[in-house]
This record gives sequence, structure tokens and C-alpha cells, in this order.
Amino acid sequence: MMTCKKPSILFVLIFFAATNALALCESNFVNPVTEVAWNFMFPVRIGAFTVFGSDEPDPDPIGAGSSPVCTCPGPQGLPIPGILVSFWEPTYIFEAVQDPFCFPSMGAGISNVVEGAKLKGTLQQQQGKGVTPHFFAQAHFIKFAAWQVLGMIEDIPCVTREEDFDIGYLTETDPMWQSDLMSLVISPEALVFANPALQLACVADAVSTIADLPRNELFWCMGQWGTAYPFTGSVTTDNIVGGSAAAAAKLLYKMHRQGVICDSNISACGCTYAPIWHKSHYKMQVLRPKVLYETIRIGEPTTLWEYGLSSPLEKGADNFAFIVWKKVSCCMTYNPF
Repeated sequence: MMTCKKPSILFVLIFFAATNALALCESNFVNPVTEVAWNFMFPVRIGAFTVFGSDEPDPDPIGAGSSPVCTCPGPQGLPIPGILVSFWEPTYIFEAVQDPFCFPSMGAGISNVVEGAKLKGTLQQQQGKGVTPHFFAQAHFIKFAAWQVLGMIEDIPCVTREEDFDIGYLTETDPMWQSDLMSLVISPEALVFANPALQLACVADAVSTIADLPRNELFWCMGQWGTAYPFTGSVTTDNIVGGSAAAAAKLLYKMHRQGVICDSNISACGCTYAPIWHKSHYKMQVLRPKVLYETIRIGEPTTLWEYGLSSPLEKGADNFAFIVWKKVSCCMTYNPF
């Protein structure tokens, strides 16, 4: 039987602080039962067998093609045998908002925090040849261990063990997110990739995302969404849907760089902290302003999935939220201790 767990204390405080919600903030609490596309967890592999398949492109699990039996260090460093298990897990929500401190997936927003237009998002349309299109958004990282929220399959050691539902990061409080120059503190390599030759290589990444996975070796690219650097809310686009997806993906990469999140498809013996992300180990699902029940690969052209998502006539249509699914490859061992 599924049971809904209580949200964290931080969420409760934020909810009750939102007595006067933002004027343009349309927020509805995420429903983990009906709004999560649970078929995205496929394919599920156990050992050498695919239990549930999928037509979507899928990164190979750790140890694929080798023995389905794996080992991981146990007590006193002794190896413990197990069986390789892989699947996709809904673990995070990333929001990209034009209204600061608006949480479109949490049913709340905080007003009277920012004076005037400070920290607000922007969308600069291209006008002639002299003006480059520009998009900027604030972004939020929210821990969303959906299976734990619902009290499902908690006895499987491969499932993420984190806070059920909690705010992990707000860019409104991060000066590096607001400034390309300040962001170089944690991503100095951005200067290396800011040249036309390396940016041209992103075309290959964009083509790859159409029918296959993003190319991890082109880690500075996000396909048709542009470059992953700098780690700010700025994106060179006049498309609010693509800009929002890019801002959310940038924050995902930034969380990797800062050691806030880890990759579950690098080692079968545990989540690995990696300063350079593996884009193919993640996929996104649009949650707000409307729920979209299809997968989006990082960098996948917006023309394939953006239709009807954002209308200027709808309240809150410029505030986005994405469920981020991560690939999990796990050596499921038995440890009686």
C-alpha cells in the first residue's frame, strides 16, 4: 500500500511564508502519482535479462556485456557478490523561472523579497542584425525522491536515499549565477570553450540527440540548447521553452561541479561525484507549466516537444519545472549487517 510521506520542515516554512504569492506565479504542488510518467523508468535490467524494455535510446549500464554477477566492497573490505540491476529513477526537480522565488511545482511562491525588477528573468527577442537574442532565468534544485515520497520499494538498496522532498539550491541567493565573470570561479574552463571552433562541434551533439543519446565527450555542449558554459542563467536564445530547459540543465551541471549531486551510472557500487557531467545519464520530463508525458534528452531540439507548452496569454506560462530522471546501475548485494 502506498503512503505519502510528510514534506520537509524547510518546505513547510516556505509554504506558510507565501501569504502573498507572486503576481505572475502560478504554482501547483506536484502529484507524484498522476504527473510522473512512470513508464520512463524502463528499461529495467536484472542480471543478463531485460525485464521491461523500452524503445527509447538508453545508456549501457555499468558492466553491460560482461558477467551479470558483480561484487562490491563489504565490511572489512571483503567483496560481496551481487546482481547488476539498472533502471531510470525520478530523483530531482529543476525549475527555471522568470519570477524570482516562484516555485511552480511546490504550490508556493514568496513575494516581497525582491524590490522592483531585480533578479527577474528576461527574454530579449532578436531585432535586426545588431541585437543578439538573450534569455535569463533563475533556477531551483529540488530533491524529489519520488519512490520514497510514495513509500514504494524502499527495501531495494539501489533506490536513492535522500530527503523525500526538499529545496536543495536557489540561484536567487547565488551571486555567481547572476554574473558570467563570477561564475568562472567554479568553471574556469569556460574560457577555453568560448571559441567558434569548439562551439561548432556542438552541431554533432545536437544531431545525436534527435535519435540517440547526447555525446558525453562534448560535455560543454547541450545540443540545440547551446553551450553549458558559463554556469549562469544566461542563454543565447529568444525561445522561452528552450531557454528554460537550458537553464535547468545548466544548474544540473553546476550541482555536479559543486558536489551537490552524484552520478549513479559510473560505478555499480555507489553514487559517484563527478565534476564533469555525463549528459546521457539524465533525461527530463516537463512538469510545469503543463505536464508533458514524453522524455526529453538534454539538448534535444525544442521543435520536437515544445508545442503548446507556453502561451503568453496564460498566467505563469513563463515559469518552468522539469522532473529529472537519472540512470541507475547498481550491484544489488545482500548484506545481513
